[in-house]
Amino acid sequence: MLAFFGRRAIDGIEAMTGGAQSGWILRTLELESGGRVHSGWLRASFDQPGTQLQREVSDSLCAALPLLIARVRALFDLDADPQAINAVLHASFPTGDGLRVPGALDGFELAVRAVLGQQITVAAARTLAGRLVARFGAPVATPWPQLNRLFPTPAALAGLGTDADMLGGQSSLASLGIVRQRQAAMVSLARAVHSGQLQLHAGVDVPATARLLKSLPGIGDWTAQYIAMRALRWPDAFPAGDVALHKALSVQAARNPAREAELASQPWKPWRSYAVLRAWAASAAATPAAAATSATTSAPAPAPAYACASSALPSASSRDPLHNSGGAVARGSGWAARRLFAANSPAIGKKNNAADRQSPRDHSPPGVRQRVPGAAPSAESSAASGRQAGAPAAFGASALRRPPRPAPARLASKPKSLLF
Repeated sequence: MLAFFGRRAIDGIEAMTGGAQSGWILRTLELESGGRVHSGWLRASFDQPGTQLQREVSDSLCAALPLLIARVRALFDLDADPQAINAVLHASFPTGDGLRVPGALDGFELAVRAVLGQQITVAAARTLAGRLVARFGAPVATPWPQLNRLFPTPAALAGLGTDADMLGGQSSLASLGIVRQRQAAMVSLARAVHSGQLQLHAGVDVPATARLLKSLPGIGDWTAQYIAMRALRWPDAFPAGDVALHKALSVQAARNPAREAELASQPWKPWRSYAVLRAWAASAAATPAAAATSATTSAPAPAPAYACASSALPSASSRDPLHNSGGAVARGSGWAARRLFAANSPAIGKKNNAADRQSPRDHSPPGVRQRVPGAAPSAESSAASGRQAGAPAAFGASALRRPPRPAPARLASKPKSLLF
């Protein structure tokens, strides 16, 4: 999972240090809790021997810890029950045991990233997102120089014009290289969220939210289902029109492949989000694409001090227990450290963006996955993690003249990993 997030790290708000096997994911974030806005930083890493997730946060986020803990659990899909999911999906996807759905710390951010990633490569989407953050993201202080911005808020983007609004002029989004269709989608999305018309978090009415998303310009069923999968934490999201999914299910030659895919998915309810990941993983294993380069930086300096007491977290289920502990931390001024203990078998798969126009592209291999306790490691999962079969599983391993502007990102000419 760290490799998945590392390949998609946006300059200014995210970075990965120390490698995919034992490194840290660093990022900035902003949370609203108790009527106040809190901004700061987070870093997290898997502790393989202890089968837990180690998390550290800035003391500026201490007042929002309950909300932050819930967001981190959603980001890493820690509340999934692999045994229950596997009981439904194993017969159809025997090599997909243990795959989890990567989440998001902020639903609006995830939706914007989904729009930016339509029909372009992960690297191109990262470039556009980095420009967006540098232009519209608020500054924030962290111990790491490369982390110095927050992702733009809905309010920051809601007031922007698009090329269509400029009567022949150039919008601020166009100056970043973002094409007109994506501009309209992003601004409409920001306005809907800023006004309170649209909420993008777990617990909302998923069908109603998906309908509202699809009513916005530039957002079709694929993007709406993807947002439901990752931001709304809906375990039964299913992008029936996805071309890679059609290939994985061998229905691409059917007169109506989306209908055939929908019919084929009925036995997988209510875990179709996980079935989609397994189908993509199987397709990627058969036709692997070039892996995206991870965003890796030098190892971070340790936090200067710690503050606030650590808290225990409840178990997700008796069959997939989480280990709870108060965890001793040093006290003092400066930064706060927390330990967030993860479920066993915390590896995930990754989803690649076929976008709403059903681009016929293959998908890059899934991230490293850890098997469910008692299940034999598959040859595919061993190969994906770069280790020999039988070796210990590892945590996962992205006409009028106008002023010059960055060229819009081009469509991929070869099969690429498009999920962003």
